[in-house]
Amino acid sequence: MNLPYQSHALQDCFVANILNFKRNGFFIDIGACHAVSANNSYALEALDWSGICIEIDSQHNKSFEGRKCEYINGDATKIDYPKLLWELAAPKVIDYLSLDIDALSTQVLKKLPLDKYIFTIITIEHDEYHLGNIYRNEQREILLKNGDYVLYCPDVLVPVQPDTQPDSAFEDWYLHKSILPKIQMNARMYPKDIITALQ
Repeated sequence: MNLPYQSHALQDCFVANILNFKRNGFFIDIGACHAVSANNSYALEALDWSGICIEIDSQHNKSFEGRKCEYINGDATKIDYPKLLWELAAPKVIDYLSLDIDALSTQVLKKLPLDKYIFTIITIEHDEYHLGNIYRNEQREILLKNGDYVLYCPDVLVPVQPDTQPDSAFEDWYLHKSILPKIQMNARMYPKDIITALQ
């Protein structure tokens, strides 16, 4: 299906393919940045998804005027997520969580009610290529400790561009154990190769 993909590293394409282009899903996009450009959830609204976008930089506020999602201009590290999800009547199974706020991604992960909600797909930034293992290891400990999540694409590589070195790992992509596909993925793959393998 030809969706208006905008993610910098094909996260939106990954989600759509893993979920077989599911309609009426729900997302939480933390560190959404611009509403369209390089946005991880914009394309999913073409499948009638709803969700929540959170972005601290107010310069992007106007860009969200055409989006269907609930938009919050605020500090993601200071949000009471159980309260927010209850107030917005979020479903207990959230199809996609995008956590993309650099070194603060781990801090926000600790605030999410992982014991009360299922997050079917999680893409989370750890920036190992310039921050080392400190955030990546802690994220993995949190998400893997109870056995509900599987690290499906470890150390996804930054798409090659002029200002990055080859083989630069920047994110981990997790799946809830309930939706594991038969296709296996290797560590340290480029996004385009992951998508090719899924198709």
